[in-house]
Amino acid sequence: FETAQQAFKTAQRLIELFAKDRIKIESLGRGAGSALQVLQVAQRRVLFSASGVNSDVSIALPTIRRSIEALEALGILREITNKGRNRVWLYSEYLHVLNEGTEPLK
Repeated sequence: FETAQQAFKTAQRLIELFAKDRIKIESLGRGAGSALQVLQVAQRRVLFSASGVNSDVSIALPTIRRSIEALEALGILREITNKGRNRVWLYSEYLHVLNEGTEPLK
């Protein structure tokens, strides 16, 4: 019963997170459509590269990179590799929600 409650709570938190991030993305104006497609990939993968997004959606790689930069500026994505090439991004708040309640017992 407790596990089911935790799963339900996590699902609710994810729905709230996705809605909040969607509102932020809509503020981008013309670039919002591409950014939303990138976010949908992040919702499936949590960790991803620009080329990984490119294999999932039919958007040009330069547009994907601009969308990722916009999502970083909005605080939705975070680059975790600190590289110039082959960079990887994390949908950190999503991962945080998934990890809630999974801390080891002391």
